[in-house]
Amino acid sequence: MPDAGTRYTDAAQAELERRFRAIYREAQEDIIKKLDAHTKRLNALDKIKRAQVEAGTLSQEEYRNWLNGQVFIGKQWKDKVDSVATSLLYANQQANDMIEGKKRAVFGENATFQAYSIEHDAGMDLSFGIYDSATVTRLIKEQPELLPRRKVDADKDMGWNQHNIANAVTQGIIQGESIPQIAARIARQTARENDEAMTRYARTAMTGAQSAGRWETMHEAQQMGINVKKQWMAHLDNRTRDSHRNLDQQIAEVDEPFQSDFGEIMFPGDFHAHPADVYNCRCRLKYVYPEYYNPKDTQRRAYNDNRTESTLIPDMTYNEWKAWKTGGRQLFGQNEQKKEKQFIAAKTIEEAIEKAENAGVKYARFNGMTLERANNLLEAIETLPEDCRPLFVTGTGKDVSTVTGRPMGRKADQWYGVTYDYRGFGLRTMQLGYRESDYEGGIVVGINTTKFKTIDDLTEAKVKEQAKYKAKTGHEWFFNTDGKATAFHEMGHCYHNIRSEKIIWEISGKKKTWEDLSARWAEESLCDMLKNPDEAFAEAWAAYYTKGRELPEYISQFIGGLE
Repeated sequence: MPDAGTRYTDAAQAELERRFRAIYREAQEDIIKKLDAHTKRLNALDKIKRAQVEAGTLSQEEYRNWLNGQVFIGKQWKDKVDSVATSLLYANQQANDMIEGKKRAVFGENATFQAYSIEHDAGMDLSFGIYDSATVTRLIKEQPELLPRRKVDADKDMGWNQHNIANAVTQGIIQGESIPQIAARIARQTARENDEAMTRYARTAMTGAQSAGRWETMHEAQQMGINVKKQWMAHLDNRTRDSHRNLDQQIAEVDEPFQSDFGEIMFPGDFHAHPADVYNCRCRLKYVYPEYYNPKDTQRRAYNDNRTESTLIPDMTYNEWKAWKTGGRQLFGQNEQKKEKQFIAAKTIEEAIEKAENAGVKYARFNGMTLERANNLLEAIETLPEDCRPLFVTGTGKDVSTVTGRPMGRKADQWYGVTYDYRGFGLRTMQLGYRESDYEGGIVVGINTTKFKTIDDLTEAKVKEQAKYKAKTGHEWFFNTDGKATAFHEMGHCYHNIRSEKIIWEISGKKKTWEDLSARWAEESLCDMLKNPDEAFAEAWAAYYTKGRELPEYISQFIGGLE
């Protein structure tokens, strides 16, 4: 079974691939629009020419020569090719930015996991720290070679896609396709090729970041006098390249390279090694203790912050250990860190409704939505304390308007989710077929499952809106573009509505409100939605509980410390 660090890396890769699909679907639609403008005026003539081919008055060769000599040639066509290649370049730059953001998160998580593993096997607290966002940022600034930043080479990218477009045209002509069919082929084929290329790079980058994080912790262990070594672990299946099968189980000193068929390589995904050893690698790095050391005691000695007290603690899981570290060694007169709950998905809509009602949602109107969207809502609801859970949850704007008496005021494709605090106002539930109206009222949550039937649909729409906003302002609007985060965002509003007056954080003896922290976050992130403290809280809640986009450490600690 993959370890916790590998599972985190795999989840990061899966999220990137989901977001890529949305980016390249949008690119494909944009290409079709651009090509339509060029080919539309020729479609009527194309039909005449194809009719002549079918009638035998024009040969297939003559038709191909006409396409090559009249349609896919000249300045107008070259300008259109450049425009299409620019659309793909922009999509690739978006995808690359997403990968760069994930690399640091994967580096930090795996460095932290490696620290846990070493302490776990040693049976003692070795005073490793957590590799949070700030630590990783500082480390990469000091040692940029650890996690080299990649930029899309615009000239090479444009040239590569111009070549891909030419290939698509040639293939379409050889296949005897019409002008509209060739245009569709160009859009479909080039979008797919770019998606596949960025997915391969993402996998390579995630492997490299995972290994680099673990390698960094091994260095730290050596500085403490712990003589660990590194070991290469390959995937032994028929997809693994021969050179990596030969590397499997090799052990090397931390600062010595492994010996590959293609030369020296420090770890799987090593950005400085031979490309044949790096691209699309799925191997992982692990540490090994010297052969003479065989830890037997599964207890560990822990110290308080100033090392005036110590105690033996029992063995713990990686997540428990990480939470303990982040919480400042909560062993001396403090409450235990709350454990993560395992979400169990419903198998039918009826079961999802029952689960929501058991969780305190009095009106769970899940009928009409997909099971995927219903489970997304259930998982989000479970992040809330019982007193903060919504009373009414629906997947339609019509239900929201009916029960609140408040028009949505937005078209079906102009909203993703809404939360209204109707405590004390009463809900017009009788108009939805219930026996009576709910005069006490409560919090109403609506998620748009009518227009956006799947999470991928929602992701695609948010990615599009984000791209338009960024092109116009240079800033982002959403912090979370993953469609899964929307339900969690609305639950963040629920928590904030109920407990906003209690949300205070104490740092170094000084009390900080959420408004203080969110203002700093908005300024640092260049994400304009965060300028509104309510929306910032909801975005932070969503990112924290979906484990999606990495939060600043001070935001993550704030949300994680709430009751």
